[in-house]
Amino acid sequence: MHTTMVSQMFSVVDVKVVLTTQNDLDKSIVWDFKTQLLHWIVTALVCKFDLVTGNRFIDVYPEVGSLSYTTPKASAPGFVAITSSSLVVVPSATVPTSTVPIPNIRRSLKTTYERLDKDFV
Repeated sequence: MHTTMVSQMFSVVDVKVVLTTQNDLDKSIVWDFKTQLLHWIVTALVCKFDLVTGNRFIDVYPEVGSLSYTTPKASAPGFVAITSSSLVVVPSATVPTSTVPIPNIRRSLKTTYERLDKDFV
């Protein structure tokens, strides 16, 4: 494709850095349109950032390896998470209340979260 054709297809956009972290964002970056929060996973940390307030929060789920936003049913809103042994529903994340990330240690997924039933999958 010619350079002029490519330049006509794309427009220049102003980009602004809103959060500087030392995280590798290689998987499970989730934008929650409803709450306007950005979520991402760093090892077992489910991090979130409020674009409007600049507040951050970290929920520690020791077994979570991947995350996807969903609302499968009213009784279990939140995220679908992949653990080493199953697919589970993780409750909605803690709301960010501080510009300094505050860890919130959660109990093991095996005792805290319900496994997804066959009807959901």
